Amino acid sequence: MNNNICKPISLNCFKHHSGFIAEQLHSIKNPGDFEKLLKSLVLTGNAQMDLYTGTITPHEISKYIIDFLESKKILNSKKYIDWLATKKNNYFIVGLPDQSKWVLLKGKEKERYVHLHPARYSDHSIRISASSLKTAIASAAYSHIHHLNPLDKSLINHVRKTFLDLPEIKTFLPDSSSCKLIHEFIKEIE
Repeated sequence: MNNNICKPISLNCFKHHSGFIAEQLHSIKNPGDFEKLLKSLVLTGNAQMDLYTGTITPHEISKYIIDFLESKKILNSKKYIDWLATKKNNYFIVGLPDQSKWVLLKGKEKERYVHLHPARYSDHSIRISASSLKTAIASAAYSHIHHLNPLDKSLINHVRKTFLDLPEIKTFLPDSSSCKLIHEFIKEIE
């Protein structure tokens, strides 16, 4: 979840960073790798989320946020949490050099007390449901391993039903969020 991310930052890359996801897909070579990927997808939850599609790596994002916290002199747990408590709704939005916006919240882990995710409708991000993201990731991986068409409705439904415990899609929309992401992820794998 916090792949190569500097403490005290917590960022679920499977949920919020398309570049990270593409790297994970690129490393999938066999059904065993696919099974590990499916276990990681549990971390995406079941809600709507924002997925960063820009080019700043998770590690670089964490460094930018740490620099921001240092500039405010709040790079320790107590100071950070006290500072957040002074903000409306207990969160703060930070801009990065690519114009993306990131939400700072209180983390749940002692050593990762800064929870981070892309701001809603920020530059370089898309709003997507967890089921669409899981479908895109699993369909891209499954089709890559088995050399099948990732945008085939029957393949997508097979993946949703067999591996994700999701209902089959009734209508196939090539311009849906899932299909667009599958296409992007496949480009990264090949």
